[in-house]
Amino acid sequence: MFFGGLAMFLLSKGMVLPVSQGQPLRPWISLGALFAVAACTLSKEVFVAVPLAVGVGLFVHAFPTRRKDVATAGAVMFLAGVGYAIFLKFFLQRGYTSQYDIGNIGQLGVNALIWLRQSAVFHLPWLAVAGYAVVRRSFQREPLFFSAQVRFGIVTGSVLYVLFLLLVLPWQTVNFYVSPMGVFFAFTAAIVCVDFLETCRPWVSRGVVLVALMLNVFVCAHSFGAMAGYRNDTASLIDWIQNNQQFLNDVRSGAEVGT
Repeated sequence: MFFGGLAMFLLSKGMVLPVSQGQPLRPWISLGALFAVAACTLSKEVFVAVPLAVGVGLFVHAFPTRRKDVATAGAVMFLAGVGYAIFLKFFLQRGYTSQYDIGNIGQLGVNALIWLRQSAVFHLPWLAVAGYAVVRRSFQREPLFFSAQVRFGIVTGSVLYVLFLLLVLPWQTVNFYVSPMGVFFAFTAAIVCVDFLETCRPWVSRGVVLVALMLNVFVCAHSFGAMAGYRNDTASLIDWIQNNQQFLNDVRSGAEVGT
């Protein structure tokens, strides 16, 4: 996550901001951003979503200004992400990850329901604030008045969240498996809502911040409780195994457990 945040910062400084100002790219900062994206991608398999999302964000950012250099960088990054995903699928998927199957519709449905109940429901308050901010902006100026940097952040954050979700749906959508998605969502929601909070009345912005803190405390407590239950169940299982001599003998002898 550190390298992901560093990559977004360097991309903003090296590519997004210069393009919006009609200036050439800053090569050293852009190169640092690419290394940060690579470091984030290689940290865990599901972060292959990062170069794909950043590639889409850069390509969309380059489209209005017809900047071929940024579009090329976005296309290269996207294709590199696709290539790395193919490499993971055909050369590294084995053992623990051999059960990962994007065609398992039953598993996809179960994990989708878990995500809806345990994660998506906590997005609703922020989606309501973001929707109100967009509607309020549409009555004041052009609905798509968002600056180039803001558009890049919204597109990249949204695509990153969706791709990450699609990658974890065939696996697990509980606890720490989906924790990065909270950061992706917060990143995107903050970009959409920040302009609204700067222009609304002070008591409204303070109220939103207060409610956000209360919601975050509730979400953290809920996550902590779920993780504590998981750890307790795991500890109980280990204790049962260690103290069940018949089970251990069956395992060591290769006999069918439970017979």
